[in-house]
Amino acid sequence: MFLSLTLRTAIMLARIKLGHQEIRKAVLAVDDGPLSTDDLRAMARQLPSQEEIIRLRDFGDLSKLAKADQYFGEVRMIPIK
Repeated sequence: MFLSLTLRTAIMLARIKLGHQEIRKAVLAVDDGPLSTDDLRAMARQLPSQEEIIRLRDFGDLSKLAKADQYFGEVRMIPIK
């Protein structure tokens, strides 16, 4: 993972103040209560590449990774249309 992407993602997550699963659930439920428009825009800019998604899927225990990578592990399960 690129350091700058990881750092930007960590900063974004600190600002949102929700757990990774809570973020995924709010997006899947289209629940705009916990996430502001600015949060969603920031999240859209901090998405893992297809290669990173494959590496995360093959890694196994994501709890051993940095917080940003754990977040990517959660959001990779959100379908993109």
